[in-house]
Amino acid sequence: MSSQRAPGDTVSMFYARRHTFTLDAPATVSVSVGPSSLRSYLVLTDSSGDVVGRDQGRDRYCNRGNCAYEEPARLVHLLLAAGTYTVEATTGSAEVTGDYSVNVRWWAAVYEPLSVVLVDSSTVELVYDTVLDATSVPPVGVFGVVVDGSTRAVSSVAVAGQVVSLSLSEPVSPGESVVVTYTVPTAPGEGRIEAASGSVALGFADRTARVPPDAPSNVAVFSSADGLTTGGLTVLWTAVDGSTGYEVQWRLRGGRVWQSAQTDLVQRFTVGGLVRGAIYDVQVRAVTTGGDSGHRLYVSGWSVLGSGIAGGWTPPSVAVTPADGMLVVNWGDVPVASGYEVVYWPEDHLSDRTRAVAVRDGNG
Repeated sequence: MSSQRAPGDTVSMFYARRHTFTLDAPATVSVSVGPSSLRSYLVLTDSSGDVVGRDQGRDRYCNRGNCAYEEPARLVHLLLAAGTYTVEATTGSAEVTGDYSVNVRWWAAVYEPLSVVLVDSSTVELVYDTVLDATSVPPVGVFGVVVDGSTRAVSSVAVAGQVVSLSLSEPVSPGESVVVTYTVPTAPGEGRIEAASGSVALGFADRTARVPPDAPSNVAVFSSADGLTTGGLTVLWTAVDGSTGYEVQWRLRGGRVWQSAQTDLVQRFTVGGLVRGAIYDVQVRAVTTGGDSGHRLYVSGWSVLGSGIAGGWTPPSVAVTPADGMLVVNWGDVPVASGYEVVYWPEDHLSDRTRAVAVRDGNG
């Protein structure tokens, strides 16, 4: 390769071959020169001629009898913007010649996080739409956090699953705004936010952290028939703005283990297969998801506990008849009941529900 000057160059002593490639979008790029036995030199420049990466390979060396041979030049996981780039490949001297190959691999860059969330007073989460490399943890200094116009230090960084967690040096007070910036580290050996596939995440500036929504309110739990030997519960609650679904949890009164299920935007969920006649505690929280993976971005706190008795206690044949300024409610008999409770509310106004107690007298 080094027996040829650059095309059109008949004067300089710089011998190299040049190859170009174009990225249509930001990407993580690796460049290598082969064969593996070739001591090569590699320079990568952008369309302005500025050097964005270089490597001179490795010489043969020995350490306590263990010898390693030459390694070709390579550039690993460079985060590059869209544009045209030139690879200059050469060897250590003009006398080293021969066939060679230049290999360029690239992966689509990981874009900005789906969401930036203040999950509690001292923790900010960056949620991405891909699984991240938990071993590549950026230093605290590459994150900028501004709380109500004042810089707030990041004390630690953790990466798990699709989330980068930033622990703040001081808590955020209610109502304060939080703005986050991330600069991709460039120093050798520094961790970067990377996908498990090796693709590097882009930096971002001035992302305002969202605060999770309030917990669902007005949780109401009603007994419902499920089967001849098992019982059920029907749970209702008030909608939470900004959520894309809900998580419902329930457990036997006095128990330690919660069971849970996801539901969509309908503010109603029926739990079946419960111990008939037993009392269950129930709680609900709002969930927001996003991105192609439908990953959970953030959740609200849990609602106030509701409770109900499971199983076939629902009166049959409920009928509601309008009358002059009133509603007449009739239902069938429940032999074990000692009385009945009627709950009613204006449509879509669950918070305005009213209870009325009917004395036990056969059918209602």
